[in-house]
Amino acid sequence: MPSHRVDAGILSQFNMIFLENSIETYKSPSIFIEPNHNIFRMKGKDTISFLDRISTNRIEKSSSIYSSETVLTNNKGSIIDVLKYKTLDPENIIFTFNINNKETINHLNNYIILDDVEISLEKKVIKLSYFSKNKNIPIELINHSSITNLDESFNYFRYELFIDKIILEKVFNLNSINNLTKSEKNLLEIYLNFFDYESTLSKINPLETGFQDSISFDKGCYVGQEVIARLYNYKKVSREIIYFKTKEMFNINDSFNNQDNISGKILSIEKNFDFFVGLCLIKKKDITKLKKEFILI
Repeated sequence: MPSHRVDAGILSQFNMIFLENSIETYKSPSIFIEPNHNIFRMKGKDTISFLDRISTNRIEKSSSIYSSETVLTNNKGSIIDVLKYKTLDPENIIFTFNINNKETINHLNNYIILDDVEISLEKKVIKLSYFSKNKNIPIELINHSSITNLDESFNYFRYELFIDKIILEKVFNLNSINNLTKSEKNLLEIYLNFFDYESTLSKINPLETGFQDSISFDKGCYVGQEVIARLYNYKKVSREIIYFKTKEMFNINDSFNNQDNISGKILSIEKNFDFFVGLCLIKKKDITKLKKEFILI
């Protein structure tokens, strides 16, 4: 992909205040609903050992109301997809993906050889993103959610609940709470530094994009483990996520060079008034070259 030149201003202390003020403009709580998500089931005697063998995290029986997370990587350690799962019992796991992609299911099926494992579509659901300054959310949402994920940043909580649309409408009054537009939701996640793997991204590894908590460094081999372990053990992770602003429009996965000839890759971007903001990857060695008005988040 051709490289673009961008006048990118990475956050100064002034801009950090701007970011915090921007977060404060959002009503708490707020929600955003995305249709057309799938819950899958993995069942069979080898279910846990199989998923443990092909993904980054140690797969164990769930003991929390929240889901667990593991990353699917290729032989070069690059992300294929991020899988949120819940272990129901030793032979049954329900799960969903970040990008809801048929290719991810094909990837899983390609690694089922002699394993007693079967993957099937469990049901169609919607994804409810619930943003709040308070960790407590209506219990009826938790109780009726198949998979519940929780993230925190800037003392702000984001719940991701995968729930049946009809049930949701019965147990929760959607009109009683602030509904975000797609643009508002994207901006809030950028301000909160939430990075979600996106289908158009390529050639990024989980260590440089904040998925360290979804990697077990003391378990057995998995697909991509040798590359990820080498990057981690020898401190060879070369890029970090930073916040940027620009007057130019870019697409996710675009490359750019800024005025200081510092290169990067766009991870997320959204228009905010007369400019764009987003998250991108830059090389760690370039961090010291950034002018003093630049700051990492």
